[in-house]
Amino acid sequence: MLDGSDAAVGVAAGWRLQFFAEHSGTRQFPRRAPPDRTPRRELALAHFIEGALLDQTGKYAEAVLQYQEALQNKQDPAIYHAIAKDYAILNNHQRAILMGKEAVRLAPQNEPITNAGRNLHERVGARPCNQGG
Repeated sequence: MLDGSDAAVGVAAGWRLQFFAEHSGTRQFPRRAPPDRTPRRELALAHFIEGALLDQTGKYAEAVLQYQEALQNKQDPAIYHAIAKDYAILNNHQRAILMGKEAVRLAPQNEPITNAGRNLHERVGARPCNQGG
């Protein structure tokens, strides 16, 4: 049964969770394969959610730490994208670009990821990243 705090977590991180699910490939299962429910993936998701909640409260540096913990358990373009966004907010443009490029490298056909990478490059004055690297 959900209590009030569980509902708040769902609302606060809702768009990030949807982005994570849509862009991490988790919705593209073969019909016979069950979703990845391994402990490492679950741990990555827990850290991703914590990072998203910290983003909602403006604690971007702490969010980056949570996202980095998530990456220790699952290399996912949505996690790299979240880190890139936070580094850009924190004016660490070099790291923002590196993380954005990694997100694009992992998901070159993912239009929201590639568009976000291109937009990041435009905002910080670097040349846009493309699918070739």
